[in-house]
Amino acid sequence: MPIAKGGLFSGSVAEVLLGLPTRVAEIHAHGKRKPTSRWVDFFDPQEFSGKRVLLLDKDAVTGASIEEAVKLLTPYNPAKIGVYFNHLPSSPKAAKRI
Repeated sequence: MPIAKGGLFSGSVAEVLLGLPTRVAEIHAHGKRKPTSRWVDFFDPQEFSGKRVLLLDKDAVTGASIEEAVKLLTPYNPAKIGVYFNHLPSSPKAAKRI
């Protein structure tokens, strides 16, 4: 699941080169008191139920975007949620949070 807009490149690679299905979520959490999120793609909730989901983002400054993505996914009962960043988390606090 690419997180817009930082994870879109990684999502394209996952979909085009690896053949993995992707569903994009737009999340605004860094520096916000209350994060906002929405699905960009329409999907059947069963696509996540019991499946392993990989979150894709460019980096983690605070970890708030990943935390919001997990909240967005939880109602769909994924079996497992993993995270991939193009860059290492920017701070020890972010690494600990995620």
